[in-house]
Amino acid sequence: MQSRRFVVVGARVERAEQVALLEAAREAGVDVRVAAHRPPRHGRLDWHHVVDPRAAEGVGGLLGSWVSRAVRGAAAPLAEQLQTDPWLGEQLRAGGGPVEPEVALVALDDTAAQALSRWRRPDGPAGRAVPVRTWDQGAEEIAQETSAARRAGPLPSDPGPGPDRPLGARHTVVVAPAPGSAVRPGVQAALRHPRVALTVLDPEDAAGPDLRGVDALVMDGLGPAVLAPGPRRPRVVHLSRPTDRRSPWRHLVDPGRIDAVVGPDALDHVPASSSGGAGDAGTDLLAVVLDPRTARLLRVASKEGDDAALTLAATLADDEAPTPALLRELSFLARVTGALTLERQVVLRQVEHPVPGGAPEALAREVLDSVEDKLRETEPGWLPELPATQVQRSPDGPVLHLLKVTLPQRQAGYSVRGHHTLRALAASGTGVVGLAAPAEGRPDPGTPAAPDAVEEIVLDGVRYLVPPPVPGGGRTAYLQQQAEAVLEVVRRERPSLLHVHSGGRGYDLGVVGAAVARATGLPWVYELRGLFESLWTQQEGRAERGQTFARRIAKEAELLALADAGVTLAETMRADLLARGGVDPDRLIVAPNAVDPEALVPAPRDEALARRWGTSGVFTFGYVTNLDHAREQVEDLVRAAVLLRNDGFPVRALVVGDGRRRRQLEELVTRWRAEDCVVLTGTVPHAEVAAAYGLLDVLVVPRSDERAARLVTPLKPYEAMALGVPVVVSAQPALLEVIGDGERGWSYPAGDAGALAALLRRLAEQPEERAAVAARARAWVLRERTWAGNAQRYAELYRSVLAGRDRPTG
Repeated sequence: MQSRRFVVVGARVERAEQVALLEAAREAGVDVRVAAHRPPRHGRLDWHHVVDPRAAEGVGGLLGSWVSRAVRGAAAPLAEQLQTDPWLGEQLRAGGGPVEPEVALVALDDTAAQALSRWRRPDGPAGRAVPVRTWDQGAEEIAQETSAARRAGPLPSDPGPGPDRPLGARHTVVVAPAPGSAVRPGVQAALRHPRVALTVLDPEDAAGPDLRGVDALVMDGLGPAVLAPGPRRPRVVHLSRPTDRRSPWRHLVDPGRIDAVVGPDALDHVPASSSGGAGDAGTDLLAVVLDPRTARLLRVASKEGDDAALTLAATLADDEAPTPALLRELSFLARVTGALTLERQVVLRQVEHPVPGGAPEALAREVLDSVEDKLRETEPGWLPELPATQVQRSPDGPVLHLLKVTLPQRQAGYSVRGHHTLRALAASGTGVVGLAAPAEGRPDPGTPAAPDAVEEIVLDGVRYLVPPPVPGGGRTAYLQQQAEAVLEVVRRERPSLLHVHSGGRGYDLGVVGAAVARATGLPWVYELRGLFESLWTQQEGRAERGQTFARRIAKEAELLALADAGVTLAETMRADLLARGGVDPDRLIVAPNAVDPEALVPAPRDEALARRWGTSGVFTFGYVTNLDHAREQVEDLVRAAVLLRNDGFPVRALVVGDGRRRRQLEELVTRWRAEDCVVLTGTVPHAEVAAAYGLLDVLVVPRSDERAARLVTPLKPYEAMALGVPVVVSAQPALLEVIGDGERGWSYPAGDAGALAALLRRLAEQPEERAAVAARARAWVLRERTWAGNAQRYAELYRSVLAGRDRPTG
């Protein structure tokens, strides 16, 4: 039982550390009674409001109260208020229990101290006068009492780690300065790093910092941060100050929760984190707050790059006693560099030997399952397991095309190419059927789909099959389910040959097709629609290197070698695939993107559409595209339009299409105040796409300098050529192949909006040149790039594959 009572009185309560200490005392069980003329508006204490009785008399009373304070000082009226208010006397009287409490009367401020001194009471409890303590004296005693109470009872409970963060999340560090002080010079600079989320608490808001999800608490001097609840989580570092020796908070410091103490003299030479290390002259604060190994890894990654960091990480990953910070940094480095084996090693370490303060076990296991799934699907030789299935292959059976998505499902460049290909093959006499890859997400995984649940759709004479969704789960589980569903369709359809088109990751549908071909013995053709190896990350500097990139390249090469023949879209892609080795050049053909001459015929300008989009009477350039991918780099068009407008040249940049990046582009247009020269149309009905092309004086294909853009030829420039629209492309090898080194269009350096603006201005002033080049391009595309021409290439390839399979061996 507490035998001491603190009666605390203040005039105006504004200091956060006072409130924090009083609340901590009350929570620890110390008998604290508080009152103030102006209590704090927020907090966990029930403050008694000391009121001037004259305030109840209305305006006259308030005026008299104000005059009294002005003439006699603020302390005199407060003393009178305390005299007339029974609250103070009640708190000083005995509690009625068997033990009389010792009462300490504490003034929070000078005004309250003077008022309490003027306050007259002959005797306190037990006939003794009650002394008045200043806040400094009272805070010392309250802190001592609170410390004793906290040791005697349970400490406040840990609020928990907060929401689960990714294993590679940034290191969160909170710096709490001492009350009435700012963070000392050099501390923030020493902790500043792109991988450190640094927060400095406002001393006035320092009471009870919420440390859920925080990795390290740095106390720059003692203050309310010492009350942070919980065990040794987060890591706590005390940067001591000379004033700490006089701080009441020293009584509340739990030495068992302080991980490191840095003396005040050591901070005279604190190196910044960007300096590369502490050296002999100072304290490496980043190494103290995180740990030396993590700080070293951070600096190596920043200064020497990924390769040096991965070399160091390989040695640190075997550490017998890793800290949570080190595990977090290793996980981040492994993930961003695509180092799957390292990531698996680090996460497995967290699962098998959890580190206090590390990632929750459930989260670590979830990440481990995902990493092992990524490794498994790109493992050499891995395919979904299917039972051997007899299929009575007929030479007259159709060619079954396995597609990521079909035109009945969604209109996109992928599905448009697929539909044109199937329609042209059917027109040439080749039997075909299109099969959509089963989607993920059957509502009831425990209920198998009925075989007759496959939806059949006929579009333009082409027969499509759309099977029901499969349950999904992990990557390889989904591929296994897709393979089983495709096998069932193959068993029923009895095709003569499988034609597998690459999927969302490229190789994903490839392994499905390879597994079905292996189970049935059917010949198969693998068409690589794109080279997706570098699309595992959005960071261009890391996209074309590392383990993930290498494993994806190797998997595509493996599948292409397993197939009876391969197809790709451009000579640039073919050269890249052949350079990987293991592929017979005679079994790899090019079937380029193409056009339907009957569907793409130049038409008069649609003036109604031009008025809607504001392109009437102004030079208009633009792009018809899917806005999902950053590689389309539509930002070049926006910048070029702004440059031309600012130069006094009226233009419109017309971007036709929709996608995930549309909002980002809209924000860019707003930020650059380009609404008068840039139009983002959003989704356009298919019937209006050709009319949209007709509004363009020039089509610009502004693809960025990344792997897919360098190697893969898009469909849109061919469509523009067929419609007689001049074409400008960024100078990527695949796009230069389209324009024939200037014979059929123009180019500019990728990402150089200034060069694009200059080229567009020249073309705007030379309509005759535009017309001549556009005419040559149209003649070429109608001669060399048609779906009917591709159908002949495919039919010849199919005959060759079937003949090779049917040819006797030995």
